[in-house]
Amino acid sequence: MGRLNVLAATGGGIRGVALAGVLLQGILAGKVPARNPVPGHYVLMADHYDAICGDSSASLILAMFAQGMSAETIFDILAETEFQTLFKPFFMPWALRKNLMAVKPCRLDGMAKWIDRLARVYRWRPLDNFFCNAWDAQNNQHVIFCESIPDWGHDHYDVMGIVFQPGAFSELGWGTVLTRSMTLPGLIADQARWCDGGIAGHPPVNFVPLDANLTVLNLGYPGLLPGKGDQDTGILAKAMECYEVTASYAQRRMLEEFPNRIEINPQIYDVDSTDFAMSEDAKRAMIMRAMRNTATQWAAVQV
Repeated sequence: MGRLNVLAATGGGIRGVALAGVLLQGILAGKVPARNPVPGHYVLMADHYDAICGDSSASLILAMFAQGMSAETIFDILAETEFQTLFKPFFMPWALRKNLMAVKPCRLDGMAKWIDRLARVYRWRPLDNFFCNAWDAQNNQHVIFCESIPDWGHDHYDVMGIVFQPGAFSELGWGTVLTRSMTLPGLIADQARWCDGGIAGHPPVNFVPLDANLTVLNLGYPGLLPGKGDQDTGILAKAMECYEVTASYAQRRMLEEFPNRIEINPQIYDVDSTDFAMSEDAKRAMIMRAMRNTATQWAAVQV
């Protein structure tokens, strides 16, 4: 068996929308395999990859592409959806809800139902090459949600505390699984035990053989920009900053173990990851900026 081809992406709240632009730019540059069934519409050739791995909001974006939705359709859905209305409680302005999240977490029930509706409309199916993750705080385990356990899984994943949950998408549904990976501080999925996937693997590739051909769409951490530490912030912002510092160092150590990796970074650092009330125009502009910011990076990739 030759080297595996792996596509991975890191989440980042609403900044995950930018990943749609990153992938389309890779397709237009001829560096990400795709087909063009309708003029002007590009569809990822998901079967080219042995594994497609995403955490948090990246799991949603990658799932949309992996299911054969066109980039243009994905753009419209992401831009037009008012994501702040999917968080419970939804009877108060998003800015107020966000301030209260430290003491009263927002539930992701509405997000899960929205994803399930998306899956029904676009006829999503379980995929053997799709993986997302979450941290199980009840059992202190890094859980990889999948449809089937790969026979090429990393030899040491048992030692690393990784547990595969096969049949996750067919048994639990896409909404339940993906929102379990989205539980940043202040958010809660169907069960309180689940924590954001980025805590354990950002992206979740620590079960992938180290000689794989790995393409990583990496949003990075805006909280680590110089000068941010001088701001007077609340407890939730400080919790996010501590999380980002720890996760950033863990991510760098993990990715450096893959010698055959390509990293693409859209450099969208001036957007608040929790700004789920972002306007349609702002989201479209972020997607276009991600395309411009990655054009040179994709052009330099040797296929």
